[in-house]
Amino acid sequence: MISARAKVVRGRPERRYSIDTSMTRGCLAWLCLTWKGRLRPGETVLALGAGGAVGQSVIGAAKALGAGRVVGVCRPGPSAERARAAGADEVLTLDTDAEAMTSLLSSAVESADVVVDPVGGPAATAALRVLAEHGRLVNLGGSMADEATY
Repeated sequence: MISARAKVVRGRPERRYSIDTSMTRGCLAWLCLTWKGRLRPGETVLALGAGGAVGQSVIGAAKALGAGRVVGVCRPGPSAERARAAGADEVLTLDTDAEAMTSLLSSAVESADVVVDPVGGPAATAALRVLAEHGRLVNLGGSMADEATY
């Protein structure tokens, strides 16, 4: 839960507003998969940043929407444990080299129908390489790197 203090506007008293971040990330995950990703039941979802708040929400939403397989990609250790606890069918650990990451993804995922990417960088480059024909990559940030080579 985040609290934010509102500024005084036209003489109105100051108010405090709360934003439930769990609801925000849940809505974001849902919209990435439905509105932009057009996920259909049985499809494979690749969730980059799967150990983070948005990634965990993507895993849960994908499962709820009937994804056939959900593969999480994240840092090793606690992040990987969180992705597993969120329900990922398989969890792969990040590599900073795009070629190594592509090899890892290719061995685990024949092709991904929907990729949700909040990390960018080599992970996004590798994910694009395993994207199915007519697959959809939904980018919503770049916490690993500002760019990805496509």
